[in-house]
Amino acid sequence: MRLTVTTDTGPVGDLRALADELDDQAAAFHLRTSDVPGVLGVCLRSLPQEWARRSTTRFVQRDGALDVDLVVAEERLAGATLDEQREVIGAGLRDLLRRGVASRTAPWDAGQRALIIDAADEALGRLGWMGGRRDRARQMLMAGSPLDDVSDATGLQLTEVETLYVTLCAET
Repeated sequence: MRLTVTTDTGPVGDLRALADELDDQAAAFHLRTSDVPGVLGVCLRSLPQEWARRSTTRFVQRDGALDVDLVVAEERLAGATLDEQREVIGAGLRDLLRRGVASRTAPWDAGQRALIIDAADEALGRLGWMGGRRDRARQMLMAGSPLDDVSDATGLQLTEVETLYVTLCAET
């Protein structure tokens, strides 16, 4: 299965850079899913929330393509660090892909569907879109590690670690 990535985005966020990161995983994804026919087309969009544009998935039989169109509100990305944007996009893409792969019109068997999901999870993990630096920082903070140590170990700025700590304290 081939992976193609595009973006259609406004001035807020770093979706062009993130689309390039995902596109860099296309060869590894194809190698992992070479026995699965078709194309996985991913479009990352950042649009104003007032437009109320929703994310969609659809399988186009004549093209053998699963189209995944992830839309994130610009307001959600405004002021977010690149790592925060990776988490938002990674979680949204993972959920949307799972929904799309389950399409009844797609010709894949259960093993091929699982393989697509596994290959996508691997790619998102390699990119740090899932299980990235912020996830490691959260785990370290929950284990009681000092903020400076978390910052040093993860490479996150101390201010971002402090923000994560405050958020974790508010959640508990």
